[in-house]
Amino acid sequence: MYILIDDVRDIDKYVHGNCDKLVIRTFDQAINFISITDITNDTLLMDNDLGDLGEGREGYDILNFALTNDNKPKCVYIVSSNPVGRKRMSLALEANGYVYRAGRYVLC
Repeated sequence: MYILIDDVRDIDKYVHGNCDKLVIRTFDQAINFISITDITNDTLLMDNDLGDLGEGREGYDILNFALTNDNKPKCVYIVSSNPVGRKRMSLALEANGYVYRAGRYVLC
């Protein structure tokens, strides 16, 4: 399944064809979903800024939650235009065994 965690983007911009897709728009929805769903065979498309102004409520925090709870997706695309958020997510993925290949991070 392809899972887009983003408050505004359309998943069809990134994922084409007839496949399972899910869009999650808020921090709370994302944390709840990751808490109860095995995403280890899924591909995440991650935004950092979800329109929630609370500290510790960014895409980076959602990604970190998944990684620290050993619910690591097989592949992650960072779709955020926030350069600081992109860098933080990239470093977290690399620290957890992901390798950057062809525009995405893949768990090795």
